[in-house]
Amino acid sequence: YYLSPNGSDTNNGTSASPWKTLNKANSTIAIDDTVILKDGVYDGYVGISKSNTTWRAENKGRAIIDGGFGPELLQGNWNRISESHDIACVGKGVYTSIITIGKESNNITLDGLVIRNSCGRGMSIAGDNITIQNSRIDWTLSAGIDVDPMESVGLKLFENTFTRNSFGDMLRYDEDRPYEVNISMYMRGDDMVIRGNTFAWGRGEMAMPFSKNMLFEDNVVVGMKNNFYIGWTENTVARNNLFYSPETEKNGGTHWEWPFA
Repeated sequence: YYLSPNGSDTNNGTSASPWKTLNKANSTIAIDDTVILKDGVYDGYVGISKSNTTWRAENKGRAIIDGGFGPELLQGNWNRISESHDIACVGKGVYTSIITIGKESNNITLDGLVIRNSCGRGMSIAGDNITIQNSRIDWTLSAGIDVDPMESVGLKLFENTFTRNSFGDMLRYDEDRPYEVNISMYMRGDDMVIRGNTFAWGRGEMAMPFSKNMLFEDNVVVGMKNNFYIGWTENTVARNNLFYSPETEKNGGTHWEWPFA
């Protein structure tokens, strides 16, 4: 089946007559079906619940699922963040997700998508055997991805790019609230494989507490606050990764210096 921003949910879902929304596809498809997203921008904050399905971009990086809270709203001024969030994110909390995959939803693959501009998280995952590959999650207020520790088993992240995830500290500062730890990536599931990804310029920790049997290899991590916070993991293997340019107290212009010193 096919989706297009120029389609209609009254169509039949073929390439020549595509649907318009992810919700329509999710409510219609069945086991072993594939949804192909044509180029363009789709509305976010949707659930993908059909197990044993694949969702992929027709052209890698050109099917964009957008949450509407883009950096252009700040007009280059962090002091606009609270005002902008209030306007763009009515009815959406700081932990809402552009895509949610619940605990009853298993064996789902997302391939080649861009998930961006979230009022909260990029993705929340609780299902088993979820694969995210060749995709990008960019500009999220809170975590780029949040994996449930009590539910998810077998998550695979292959060849993705995670950028500018978690700047909730700026919102708290603008609202004169005390600092809380930012989490750019919260990966807490069991039997995860995280391979060949780039994690760049997240304003929070990349955390893996409570995970079990995790393999983290061949990744590039640059400019993160805490590059790799392992926490209380069991049987973690980290190998062949490149970490550089971390934020430290000696690195001016980073979290350590401003706004919370």
